[in-house]
Amino acid sequence: MKTLKNLFLGTALTLAGCEFGNNLEYHFNGKIGEEQVNFYEADFGRFNILEIVKVDGNRVQYTDSDNDLELNWIFYEKSNRQYFFEPYESSKDTLFQKVQKQFDDYLKKIKLENLK
Repeated sequence: MKTLKNLFLGTALTLAGCEFGNNLEYHFNGKIGEEQVNFYEADFGRFNILEIVKVDGNRVQYTDSDNDLELNWIFYEKSNRQYFFEPYESSKDTLFQKVQKQFDDYLKKIKLENLK
């Protein structure tokens, strides 16, 4: 009975790890250069959130809400003012293309940091 319980527990933990850790290679909370960078998953891995606190105190939060590493919205805080952006229906929105590239660049930096 003990073996069966251990087998069940091990399987449950493995499945939970898969569900909660879709993008483990990007999980990070620390400094990259002078910026504070935090990538984490929320809502059982459904949301990927990347938070950046710049040297000047401005904060950007990139959010991917369907776990494909394509941004769905951006929250930006500058000088105690808050801004929220979503892409237009057209994926050719140049602002969002620029921000998606920034997001992708941070993911590359995180992967490099995690390899150290």
